[in-house]
Amino acid sequence: MKKICYLFLFLCIGVSLQAQKLINTDYVVNVLKSRKNDLISVCAHRGYWRENGVPENSLKAIQRAADNQIEMVELDIKLSSDQQPVLMHDWNLGRTTELGMGRNELVNKWPNGALQSLRLKDKNGNLTNEHLPTFRQALSYIRDHKIAIVVVLDIKDALTARICWEIINEGGGWANAWGTPARRWVIFKMNAPVFPTTDNLEHTLDPVHSTRDLLYVPVYTTNMVDKINCIDHYKHFRRTKYFVSAEVDIKQRNGIQGDVMTQAWVDDHATCCFNAIPDAGGNRFYKANGECCYTLSELYYTAKSGQRDTDDRRGSWQFLTDIGIRWITTDEPINLINDYLSQRNIGFRNTSYYYSNGGRVAADSPQEDSLDNSQDKMVLSNIGTTESNSGISIYPNPASDFVNVKFVSNATGKFQFEIFDLNGKPVLIQQQMVMKGSQDVRIPVKPAITTPGIYIMTITSADQSMRRSFKISIVK
Repeated sequence: MKKICYLFLFLCIGVSLQAQKLINTDYVVNVLKSRKNDLISVCAHRGYWRENGVPENSLKAIQRAADNQIEMVELDIKLSSDQQPVLMHDWNLGRTTELGMGRNELVNKWPNGALQSLRLKDKNGNLTNEHLPTFRQALSYIRDHKIAIVVVLDIKDALTARICWEIINEGGGWANAWGTPARRWVIFKMNAPVFPTTDNLEHTLDPVHSTRDLLYVPVYTTNMVDKINCIDHYKHFRRTKYFVSAEVDIKQRNGIQGDVMTQAWVDDHATCCFNAIPDAGGNRFYKANGECCYTLSELYYTAKSGQRDTDDRRGSWQFLTDIGIRWITTDEPINLINDYLSQRNIGFRNTSYYYSNGGRVAADSPQEDSLDNSQDKMVLSNIGTTESNSGISIYPNPASDFVNVKFVSNATGKFQFEIFDLNGKPVLIQQQMVMKGSQDVRIPVKPAITTPGIYIMTITSADQSMRRSFKISIVK
């Protein structure tokens, strides 16, 4: 049997803020770290700007995403000439501001103050009263308006990342509606080659503030396959504390970056992909400088290995869900949720994971940190095993009182599940058949366990060839 990939904890109750329909941003991040079979997370690309009078990458686009209970927004960051980060997708100003394409000047040629004076256009090209915002203004807006939303920053270079990391850690840390500092709800999404190694990233950001608190998502596009060893990059970064998940912009089945996609699936992450919907009419997309236009076929890549893009199906929601994408960044978040994810028979919008008061229960949880190595070894000795994996991630599911074990198995077989208290006393013993492939096995913990605390769970194959032990925390 292959080793168990992940372990999750299902034991939670509601919270006082739930009545206000505020998502808990910590729980959204938890879901991204560990996918759920009945939830596809949705990120509003450039905020929610599909309404008249709402420009992309504006404060109003953040507000409208929050109003529509979208759990994430992706915001693009560019630097002004005086190195202040502002919200802007294009490298140039013409398409989205009052300058127009006649004065399609570069963002980085304008000082911050002048940029803030520019009014933004909506999707129809109509001028609005929204002004080009800075990153600080976006954080202030979320704080002052008590918004709870996860912000994904699309950052293109190391300098911009460092400056944004400095801003995030200023003062009180820009608390959101829950009082949670921004470093726990702002994700740095960057093309993988920007930081080829973890040392590159840490040497850039650690002098500002410890990357122990960072949330990082590398992006793997098909044209990167010859720039870096993408699968090695992924495996290197996934071991870090700051790794959340990966964006894999795979264009077709068995396409370039398929090995990264497969590994992320085995690792149980909620892998992200961009939903490539044309934004310039027909099948056309605006270029990075704001000019019109290109089609997806113009970006097909042929790798040195001979593997090549022959299609790009990222515009299809069904394609994305069928290949295992569990985090979709899209310009049509409301339609995606209402017309597709919520309508499918199996259901992909169980957002109850976002509203629980179970608290994060993970390897770095204070509850688990209270157990030192000597105590771990003593407890494991009491239950007759010396092998443990205390680095496993355990997360709450608000739906029911179960421990949910994720298996990836190459054969069918029977397993025994046992839970022990810290004295080595068994409090639950159960056997279940596990089928070949990837599946969830639900182990009820009530009424056997009613007292919150630290427990040890062991999972043993019928032939005794595989035995694993995990610390789990039961919370109220």
